[in-house]
Amino acid sequence: MEEAIKQITKKMLYEFPLFFQNIPKILGDSRRFFKTIENTETAFIKASIFAVFVSCFLVFLNVPSYKINGIYLDAAFYTLDIFVTWLIIVIIGAKFWVVTRVLLGEGGFFKTLSSFFYATSMLIFIKLAEIPTRVVRDKGLLVEPGSALSYENSAKIIFENKYTLASEWYVFVGYLLFSLLIFNVIRAVHNFGILRSFIASCLVMYVISLSISYLQNPITKTLLTAFSHPIP
Repeated sequence: MEEAIKQITKKMLYEFPLFFQNIPKILGDSRRFFKTIENTETAFIKASIFAVFVSCFLVFLNVPSYKINGIYLDAAFYTLDIFVTWLIIVIIGAKFWVVTRVLLGEGGFFKTLSSFFYATSMLIFIKLAEIPTRVVRDKGLLVEPGSALSYENSAKIIFENKYTLASEWYVFVGYLLFSLLIFNVIRAVHNFGILRSFIASCLVMYVISLSISYLQNPITKTLLTAFSHPIP
């Protein structure tokens, strides 16, 4: 077991610099990048490690909100949240493959999931743009859960503040770009035409939205409620 952990750690340390080298390729010439991905277990493992790094960034970009709201979370929370985030990415990737198979896609299971893992790098930039609105939502969820500033009613405050409103617009644009990235994944991996790629990307984005609303958000809310306590 100890030897396996050492091997995994060594592999992740080797892949970490490649993480930053791959992002410009993914966002710059995505169709060429996705075409080069192999439909093998080895490629899938490398992409899975990439998704772990993405999960780490997505989790730790929430830290400013926790600090501003005076919430202390220990290492156990972050470890569990990273694992949950990665697992949800895997689940969504599997759903992505199902959607494309229903539409008679040609891409294999491993290549589809690997490509989706790399595409999630766009979510880091969306999460970065979301920080101002995250502060408001976390305050409603954790600081004043019984007040008018509830998690569900925080939208009013967000749209009344020019900074959080701008943040929401940046997030919206980010998701449009993410949709375009998913569109390119589908064209490159499954050889769809423009119309079928558009339909498939809309369905995939709908699946992602449902997964975030009914899977990720409830789990995150439960974890935050269970682990959070005021900063000493």
